[in-house]
Amino acid sequence: KKKEVWRWILQDFCGVWDRRNSLEGVGLLSFAPVFPNDWSPIKDLLNPPWNLTEDEAKDVYQILLNTMRFNMAITFPEDGPTPDDEFFRPRNREYKFRGEVSDKRRGIYSFVPIQGRLNARLEFLQKLYKKVTGRDDKNNECRRLLGKIWEDLEDNWVGKGICSFSNARDGVLYQLDYRYWKVIQEDKNSLWYICDKCGAISPVNVRDVCPTFNCNGNLKLIDTEERENIQKNHYRYLYTNLLPVRMNSHEHTAQLSTDYASNVQQRFIKGEINVLSCSTTFELGVDLGELEAIFLRNVPPEPSNYIQRAGRAGRRLDTIGFTLTFAQLRSHDLTYFKEPEKMVDGRINPPTVEIRNEKIISRHLYSIVLANFFREFPEYFGSVESFFRLEGSEVSGIQKIKEYIEQRPHSILNSLKRVIPEDLHSTFDIENWGWVENLIGEEGSLTIADEKVRDEFDRLKEFYDSREKEWRETRDQRKRNKLNADMDWANRRMETIKRKQLIDFLATHTVIPKYGFPVDVVELSVLSHISAAKNIQLERDLRIAISEFAPSSQVVANGYTWESCGLRVVKNRTWPIYWYAICPQCKRFYIQMGTIEESPPSISCKIHGAIPRREIHRFVTPIFGFVTSKDYQPKKPGESRPRREFATRPYFFNYKEPKEKEFLVGNFKIKCRYSSEGELAVVCKGKKGVGFWVCFTCGATFSERQRGKH
Repeated sequence: KKKEVWRWILQDFCGVWDRRNSLEGVGLLSFAPVFPNDWSPIKDLLNPPWNLTEDEAKDVYQILLNTMRFNMAITFPEDGPTPDDEFFRPRNREYKFRGEVSDKRRGIYSFVPIQGRLNARLEFLQKLYKKVTGRDDKNNECRRLLGKIWEDLEDNWVGKGICSFSNARDGVLYQLDYRYWKVIQEDKNSLWYICDKCGAISPVNVRDVCPTFNCNGNLKLIDTEERENIQKNHYRYLYTNLLPVRMNSHEHTAQLSTDYASNVQQRFIKGEINVLSCSTTFELGVDLGELEAIFLRNVPPEPSNYIQRAGRAGRRLDTIGFTLTFAQLRSHDLTYFKEPEKMVDGRINPPTVEIRNEKIISRHLYSIVLANFFREFPEYFGSVESFFRLEGSEVSGIQKIKEYIEQRPHSILNSLKRVIPEDLHSTFDIENWGWVENLIGEEGSLTIADEKVRDEFDRLKEFYDSREKEWRETRDQRKRNKLNADMDWANRRMETIKRKQLIDFLATHTVIPKYGFPVDVVELSVLSHISAAKNIQLERDLRIAISEFAPSSQVVANGYTWESCGLRVVKNRTWPIYWYAICPQCKRFYIQMGTIEESPPSISCKIHGAIPRREIHRFVTPIFGFVTSKDYQPKKPGESRPRREFATRPYFFNYKEPKEKEFLVGNFKIKCRYSSEGELAVVCKGKKGVGFWVCFTCGATFSERQRGKH
C-alpha cells in the first residue's frame, strides 16, 4: 500500500500523465522547493538588465527546477516504486540532467540547450528578457544566464536539493532530491495565477510571463469570479466532491480460459468486480443480472450488434439500462453519429451462411464421424487424456478411430448422405469413404493434432526427467529449489494438457467447427510459471495471428503483457515453405512450394516475363502456432498500447477457370478476366518489409540475423 501511495504522489509531482488536470494543474495544491540555508540567487538576476527582486529571482529558480521535475529527473524513495515501474509508462525509466549535451536514448537532459536549439528553460528566460527590456535577446544573454544558474546549482545545491552521481561514460549527472520539496495546500489566502491564452494555472508569477513552453500569454491574478469558474473544473470537482469508491475492473474476453472466464463473470454478478472490459463475446446472450451501464468504445458494425451489446444492461424491472457509445473519427462511426436512429432503430438483416463452403462441410463431416465414434466408445470422450492416452500403453483414440472407420459403419454413411448436399457427395467421395485420408491420413487434421499434443507432452516429460536427474545428482539446496520449481512447472503444464476439454482441443486444432468458422486457428503458447498464464488461451485465426503473434509482438491478456519470441516447433515435422514473387510491373502474385535448403527458383510473370531475383522471397506457414520465451517475464500493461509493428497484406493468386468480359468505357474497349474461385495468401513481411530470420531447429525468430549454435 505504501508503494502504491508513492506511485500516485510521484505521478502528480512530475505530472506524468496529464499535468493540466493534476492536483497542481487545477489549483488544489502546489509543490515548492526548499531553498538551501544561507543561499541567495545569483546577482545577475538582481542587476540590469533583469532588475528582479530577490523573491522574483527565487521564483525564476522554482520555474526552472519545475522543468526538471516535469522531466521526471528526480530521485525515488527507497520504500517506494522504482523508475522503471510499469505504473509510469511510457516514461518508466530513469532520467538525469547535466549542464549541456543531452542524450535522449540514455534518458539524459541538458539544462542548457546546444547553440541554436531551444528548451523550456531557455524559452522562459527569453520571454522574461523581452518583458523586462522590451527587446529580443539577440546576444545570447539568456543562454549565458541559464549557464550561470546551472553553475550555481552545481556549486550550492548538490546535497541540499540536488543529488549528483557519475559514471565513466556520461560524466557527472544530476537529479532533483524529492525530499527537498514541500506540498502547499490551497487556502483562501493562496495567490494563484492563470494564463490569459493557454489557461494554465501557476502558483508563481514573474512579471506576468506564462511559464508554459511555446505560450506567449500573460498571467493574471485569479480573482473571486475567476476562482468560481475554476472550481467548476470537471477534474477539480471530482477531486473535491467525488466519494472515493474502490473499483475492481477485469478483462472478460475470449483470451481467457472457459472456466476462468465463468469465474470472472460470477464475481461480477456478486459485486466483487465492478467493471468488465469485454470483447464481442458478450453479444451472445449473457445475462448479467443487475448490470446498469454499458460503454461502447466504438460504433458496432450493424444494428444487430448494437442491440446485442446494449441489451446486456437493464434486464431487470427495477433497473434502467444506460448505454453510451463513443464514435471514433472514422467514416463508419461518424455516419451513425449524424444519424443514430439508423443504429438504434435500424433494420436487421438475417444472417446468411454459405452451406456449400468445403471447409465448413469437412469440419461438420468430421464432427459427425467423431460423434458416432464417441457414442460407441464413450470412454474416449471428455478430456485430451481420455482420447489421446498420452501416458501408458493403452490404445489411443486415433488408433481406435482408425479401426472403427475401417468397418465403414452404416450409421456414419447414412448421416453423411443426409447432411451433405447431394451434388457435393462426389467432392468428398462419400460413397468410397475418400474423406478419411483428410481426417486420419498422414496429413489428416486429426493426425496432425495428435502429433502436436504428443510432441508437446513428450518434450515436457523429457524436461521433467532431465530436471529430476539433476536434482538427484546435486546436493546444492539452492539448485535443488530451482530444479523443484522447474519440475513443478512441467508437471502442472502436463496436467493442464491432459485435463483440457477434448471438444475445445479439437475445435482449436481445426478438426471440428468452432464459433466464427471457417478458421485456421493457431495458438500463442505461453511458457510461464506465473498463475495468470494458466487462465489464458491465446488463439487467433492464422491470417490474424501472423501479425498479432509475430515474434516480438505483444498481446495483453489477463492483466499481463505477453510477448511472442518464435514459431512453435513440432518434433519430426516442419512448416510448409513457399517461394513467392510479385511482378514489379503488373503486381501479379505468383507462388510455388519450396524446401529449406535451396536458392530462389526462377519465376516468370505470364505477361512481363522473368521476375528479378530481388522480387522473389520465401515464407513459411506457422501452422503449429507461436511461443513465448520461458525466460520472458510478463509485465503489467501501462498507458501505451502493446507493441505490434507488423502489418499483413493479402494477395490473390491461382485463378481457377478465369472468365472474360468485354465492355466499353467511352471509346475504349476494356477486357477483364476474373475468377470467383481464386486463392488468397496473407503475408507478414516484418518491420519495414525486411522479413524475419527463423531457426528451423528451435523456432526462434528474429528481425536481424543472429549467430548461435543453431
